[in-house]
Amino acid sequence: MTPNERPQALKTVCIISFIGCGLIFLMSLLSIPNITKSDEAKAKEIEQVRGFSEEMGDQLEAQYMDPSYKSKMTAKLIVDLAFLALTFVGVWMMWKLKKTGFYIYVASEVLYYFSGYLSGQGDPSKMMETMPAFMKNIAFGVFALVIILDLLFIFLYWRQLKHMR
Repeated sequence: MTPNERPQALKTVCIISFIGCGLIFLMSLLSIPNITKSDEAKAKEIEQVRGFSEEMGDQLEAQYMDPSYKSKMTAKLIVDLAFLALTFVGVWMMWKLKKTGFYIYVASEVLYYFSGYLSGQGDPSKMMETMPAFMKNIAFGVFALVIILDLLFIFLYWRQLKHMR
C-alpha cells in the first residue's frame, strides 16, 4: 500500500459515518415541524400523551407552554447541526488521511453529549423522570447503544491513525 492510499477499513468506516451524518441531518430537518407546531397541534399532542401518562402530559404541557420553547428548540437544533458538521468535517479529513480529523471527530462525538447544556435545554435526564419504567428502560438502552457505537467508531478510527499524517 502506498503512503497516500486509503486502507479499506478506513474507507468502510468513513462511508458508514458519511451515511450516518446524512441520516442524522435528515432526522434533524424532520424536527423543524415540531418546533413550528401550532398551539392547536400542541394541545392535541398533550392530550394524546396524557392518555398514556398524566405526568408525561403535564411535563409536555409545561415544556410547550414555556415562552422560550421555540427559541430553546431552535438553539438545540442549531447546536446539534453544528456538532454534526464538526463530525462530518472530522470524517472528511480522515478520508483525506489527515490525522487532525480524528481529533475533531472525537471532540465532536464527546462534546455532543453536553449539547443540551450548550443550547440551554439543561439536563436531558430530567425528561426521563416522569417516564414509565419500561420507557425509561428503552430510552436507557438506546442511549447506551449510541454511546457504545460512538466508542466503537472512535476505536476503529484510532486504529487507522497509523495511515494518516
